[in-house]
Amino acid sequence: EIVWILSHTGLIIDLNLYDHKIEVSDAKVIGEALKSNKSLRNLNLNYNNLGDEGANVIGEALKTNTTLKKLHLGGRGRYIIDYTNIGNEGAKAIGEGLKRNKALTHLDVGNNYIEDEGAIVIAEALKTNTTLLQLNIEDNKIGNEGMRCFGKALEENKTLKDLNLHYNDIGQKSAVVIAKALISNTTVARLNLNYTKLGEVGTKVIAKAMKRNEGVEYLNLDNNNMGPDVAKVIGTVLRNNKILSQLWLRNNEIGDEGAVVICKALRNNKTLTQLSLEENKIEERGGAAIGEALRHNRMLAKLYLEENKIGDEGAKIIGEALRYNKSLHILNMNTNDIANGGGRAIGESLRYNKALTELYLQDNEIGYEGAKYIGESLRENKVLVVLNLNSNKIGDEDTKIISNSLKSNRVLSLIHLESNKIGDEGAKGLGEALKFNNTLTRLHLYSNYVGDEGAMFLSEALEVNTTLKELDLGDNELEDEGWEALKQAAKENPKINISLYT
Repeated sequence: EIVWILSHTGLIIDLNLYDHKIEVSDAKVIGEALKSNKSLRNLNLNYNNLGDEGANVIGEALKTNTTLKKLHLGGRGRYIIDYTNIGNEGAKAIGEGLKRNKALTHLDVGNNYIEDEGAIVIAEALKTNTTLLQLNIEDNKIGNEGMRCFGKALEENKTLKDLNLHYNDIGQKSAVVIAKALISNTTVARLNLNYTKLGEVGTKVIAKAMKRNEGVEYLNLDNNNMGPDVAKVIGTVLRNNKILSQLWLRNNEIGDEGAVVICKALRNNKTLTQLSLEENKIEERGGAAIGEALRHNRMLAKLYLEENKIGDEGAKIIGEALRYNKSLHILNMNTNDIANGGGRAIGESLRYNKALTELYLQDNEIGYEGAKYIGESLRENKVLVVLNLNSNKIGDEDTKIISNSLKSNRVLSLIHLESNKIGDEGAKGLGEALKFNNTLTRLHLYSNYVGDEGAMFLSEALEVNTTLKELDLGDNELEDEGWEALKQAAKENPKINISLYT
C-alpha cells in the first residue's frame, strides 16, 4: 500500500519506517517507487534488513530522484555480519547514486558493515556532489584507505557541513590527509572523530590543522588517547582559533598537565561555549586550573568534568569561581571524589551565582555539610532548574534542610536524590515542602530507605500539590500500606506518574 502511494500519488512527504521489519524484497520495491516519486522529502529506513540488494535499488533511484532530501539507511551495527546490513556493494551503489543526485542533503549509512572498498566510492562522490550537507557513516569498518579518500574529498568538496566518522579506524596515516584537508576546507562545520584510533600522533596533526582551520565549529576527539602533549597543542588552538565553539575531549588521558594548558587558554577564549573533559585523570591541580579559568572566561556555557579526581580542594576553587562566573549554565562534576568541603564551597556559590541552571554532583561524598549549604542556598537561588545529588550519603537531616528551602524556591524543576540514606523523616520533610512548592515537576528518590510512614506523608502532599509530574520511589522499603496510599494518590491525581518498582 505504501509503495503504491509512493508510485501513484503525491500525498506522502515524510515516511518513517524505522525498525519496521523491512526486508530486502520490500526495500527493492521502495527503491523502484522512488525512481518516479515526486513528493517524498524524508525517508527513514534505519534499523531494517535492507542488505546490499536493497541498497543497490535505492542507489539506482538516487540517480533520477529529484525531490528526496533526507535518507536514513542506518543498520544494526558493525558486528552484525549478515545480509541485513549494507556492505561494500550496497555502499558502492549509494556512492554512484550520489554522483548524479542533485537533491539529497542528508545521508545516514551509519551502523552498517561498509569497508574501504565501499567507502572509497562514497568519498569519490563527495568530490562532485554539490547538494549533500550532512553525511553520517559512523560505526562501520572503514580503515586507512577509505579514510584517506574522505580526506582527499574534503579538499575538493565545497558544500558538506557535517561529517560523522565516529567509530571507524582512521589511524595515524589517514589522519595526516584529513588534517591537510582541514587547512583548506572552510565549509565543514561539524566533525566527529570520536573513537577513531587516532592516537597521539593522529590527534596532534588534527590539532595542528585546527590552528589554521576557518570552518569547524564542533570537533569531537573523544576516546583517542591523545595524552597531555596534544592537549598543549589544543591549548594553542583555543588561543588562536576564532571559530570553534564545541570541543569534546573525553577519555584522552590529558591529566593535570594537559588540563592546566587548556584552562590557561580558556581564560581569554571568546568562542568556546561547550567543553567536555570527562574521564581524563584530572586531579586537584587540574581542578584548580579549571576554577581559575571560570573566574575569567565569559563565554563557556557547558562544562563536563565527570569521572575525574578533582577532589575536595579542586572543587573548592571551582566553587569559589562560580560566585563570579556569569556564563556557565551547565556544570557536570559527577564522580569526582568531592567531600564536605567541596560541597560546601559549591553550595555557597549558589547564593551568588546568577547563571547556572543545571548542576550535577552525583556519586560524590558531599554528606551532611555539603548538602546543608546546597540546601540553604536554594532559598536564595533564582536560576537553578536541575540538581543531581544522587549517591552522596545524604540522610534525613540534610534532606530536611533541602526541603525547607523547597518551600520557598520558585525555580527548581528536577531534583535527583537517588541512592542516598533518606528515610521516613526525610520523606516527611519533602512532603511538607510539596504542599508549598509549585515549580518542582520531578522528584527522584529511587533506592533510599523510605517506608510506609514516609509514603503516607508524600501521598498527603499530592492531594494539595498540582505541579509534580513524576515521583520515583522504586527500591525503597514500602509495604502494603505505603503502596496503597500512593496508588490512591495517583488515582486522584492522574497527571502524576509514580514509580514504585525496583
